[in-house]
Amino acid sequence: MCVYLTGPNALPVRIAFACEQIHPDASGGLEVWIDILLHNPNDRPLEEVLLIYPHRYGRVEPSGISPDAADETHSLSTGPEAAANLLYMQAGRIVHTPAGDPTACSILDVEIPNPHKLEEPIRKHGTYVPGSALRAGWLSSDALTDTELLILSVLEFSFWRCELPSPLGVDEARWFRWRFRSPAAPENTLGWWERVGRLLCGSIEFAHKVKGPHWLRDDLYSQLHAKRVELETRKVEGHEHLVPACIRLIGRLESCCVRQEDSLEIEDMRLHVFSGTGDVTKVYPMGVMVAGQQPNMLLVQPGKAKRRRGARRQMIYQWKTGRTFDLPKGQFFVTFSWVHRFFDTAVLAWTGIAIGALGCALAILSGT
Repeated sequence: MCVYLTGPNALPVRIAFACEQIHPDASGGLEVWIDILLHNPNDRPLEEVLLIYPHRYGRVEPSGISPDAADETHSLSTGPEAAANLLYMQAGRIVHTPAGDPTACSILDVEIPNPHKLEEPIRKHGTYVPGSALRAGWLSSDALTDTELLILSVLEFSFWRCELPSPLGVDEARWFRWRFRSPAAPENTLGWWERVGRLLCGSIEFAHKVKGPHWLRDDLYSQLHAKRVELETRKVEGHEHLVPACIRLIGRLESCCVRQEDSLEIEDMRLHVFSGTGDVTKVYPMGVMVAGQQPNMLLVQPGKAKRRRGARRQMIYQWKTGRTFDLPKGQFFVTFSWVHRFFDTAVLAWTGIAIGALGCALAILSGT
């Protein structure tokens, strides 16, 4: 999964179920949809949930709201009208039970196939309370400054908090759906000359990696420690005034990571990588189990859902992990490449070059 979760002040949380859908795009970025059934095992309610996301910030408004990160929990109850629900609708179903009492919460049941007993699907049961908001930053009582947000972006991480419309009660399991639009990582950022060259070759390949929550936390801890040591031992020319602020910020975040050592328990987690308009290649999973055949296929029925990227068929690579599958720590790592092919564009480009060269040759010949 692409995020690490914790409660305020490192209060533990439990992921009863998580389903992550990853859609690479032609810019080198990712569109990520994360469905989570989050359980509160504490003896007090949670007012907000904190997220560590392994991609830098995109556009962020002064209020902390970003068009690149949004809470989409309301779409869980819309059935096949939401493209992100198709994964459940093809082999299972989503049952929304509205609350009869105005003071009570609606219930959402998600059924997925049981590979051991096909006649007995696995049901994930939780409350359904749309209306959460994702905001950039850490704690609502300890907002990050613009400089701190910039430092996190340099480290290729971002911190978010999910403000809940009502507290997550004691022993309550609640559904959430978050959407992230991740910009291209540095290794996938191409200059115009590189993009033109690859355009003429007919394809562009982007490398992606997905880390499990605990490996993500350990990676952040290592980067923060290395950056602090670098700032303490080197003088950054022209930015001396930022060094003390950077050290204080990194020290505070490093301390948060230490406190969160055992704050996340994972029961059942599913990871899905979609091919979209390209091809998924060079897949190397570690610490996960393959779910079904690789790749599987998802059919998008016209008229019942928006066609994602103009494709009626989606090839999917699927993995699973968590305590249910004897992999309780969620320590996994998946790398893959996504190849965007555009032979038609390449043919047109080379045809244009050939016509231009022929025109120049004819002009030269006619002049002589």
